[in-house]
Amino acid sequence: MRVLCRQVNGATKNNIFEEKKAEYWKASKRRKGELLLAVCEVSGLTRKGTIKRFRKLQMRDPAAQERRGRPRCYTPDVIAALKQEIDRRTQKVFAIQKRHGKPRKM
Repeated sequence: MRVLCRQVNGATKNNIFEEKKAEYWKASKRRKGELLLAVCEVSGLTRKGTIKRFRKLQMRDPAAQERRGRPRCYTPDVIAALKQEIDRRTQKVFAIQKRHGKPRKM
């Protein structure tokens, strides 16, 4: 059973992984196990979580910037495409309703 005495924030965890990643990737199977135990003890993560974090760091493209969420504003070409798609979908729905004799609601 592992007892963690202190809380480690996200920035500190990232620093731990950044320091150990090169050594972890080059290490033998036995050395990787030792590194995992040490990092788990310091970071408070489980062994599997630590392995996943190292793998995520390895697979990340260093040139790519992280983009989250939707774009702040849409360009005119995107707005036109969205309007066209919405019109196409509503026409489809109205055609189905007309075919089945349901009233058209707007």
